[in-house]
Amino acid sequence: KYPAPAVRSIWKEGVAMDFCPNLQQALGGSVSPELMFSMFPMAFWGNAKNGCPVRYMKVGGFSPDGLLSLVPLQKGVNAWCWNQNAHVFPKSIQQAREANPDFVRCEAINVIDLNGLSRTQMSNDAIDILKQTVQVNQFFPETLHWTICLNSPGWFSFSWGLIKSMNFLNPRTANKVEVYSNQKKGIDRLLTMIDASEVPSDFGGKAPTLAEIVNASKEAGDAAITTTQPERYESKEVHVKKAKATVEELAQLQTGEAADNIAIYSRSIASAQVDVLLNGTKVKEGVSMSAPAANADAEEYAPYHVVMEGLKVSGPGTLSIQITEMDSTSVKDSSSSSNNSKAPRGCYVVAARISG
Repeated sequence: KYPAPAVRSIWKEGVAMDFCPNLQQALGGSVSPELMFSMFPMAFWGNAKNGCPVRYMKVGGFSPDGLLSLVPLQKGVNAWCWNQNAHVFPKSIQQAREANPDFVRCEAINVIDLNGLSRTQMSNDAIDILKQTVQVNQFFPETLHWTICLNSPGWFSFSWGLIKSMNFLNPRTANKVEVYSNQKKGIDRLLTMIDASEVPSDFGGKAPTLAEIVNASKEAGDAAITTTQPERYESKEVHVKKAKATVEELAQLQTGEAADNIAIYSRSIASAQVDVLLNGTKVKEGVSMSAPAANADAEEYAPYHVVMEGLKVSGPGTLSIQITEMDSTSVKDSSSSSNNSKAPRGCYVVAARISG
């Protein structure tokens, strides 16, 4: 529960943004839903046998550092939550009713893949993101029909048992959650609720992977899938050590393919130099990145980005990015700011559009 003034403030924020019908516009235009998905794999797609829309999440692929390199905590995470709850979810309900006029529920099923989830992901940033989502989700009560958690690591299954026994969650909500550590048992249970044709292949079904679904639809929740796409998006989270160059492969370009809209995102307080390489040869070098001066004393470190304007890299070959983070911080008077003792460094998200 949250204090009433805070709740009113969050609601007024949502109203002012019309609850973010256009997510990319709400995020400032520079971050696409596909790029957000790469750091927090979550999307509505398809329907269960009872008609409920289904939201799939790959928690093991969740990167708090990467997500906060793309969007600010409050504005960015809230915008995504408003968009999902106020626009994507109702659209999914409408599609369910069009497919089955007798469908009367206003509930969704969550399918959460815990494969790859580690304790290290439960950082302060992750907890802050979770708090933001809870603050928005509280405005949409009684919209959960059921949750199935797949591939649960042993430590999570144990923790979940404690959470249920100690009533940290409303018993009504907790009783709607099933946790499976055995992959086969979890998938078998999932397929009793959702037809295999409606389940992404990386969740044990026969549909395209969740990433392919999102990339094809260009909007989470859009069920229109095509078999061939004129373009795709590649992204990667890169961790850089201070004063050392780090090279990461971004994409394999085939003959006839080209990469453009190459962008690098970060919230690191250190300045950096970025080079673009094709087959190990620099095709763009010396692009500088530096944090806004306001980050020196900010409570929240604002993300920033650079775009390689006019750069188009044609295949075939390996497209790579080299990032060198400098010794000194780029924010003004950083040495005197106590806040910078815990300031973020070294995390970058690189993205490009591949067409051809």
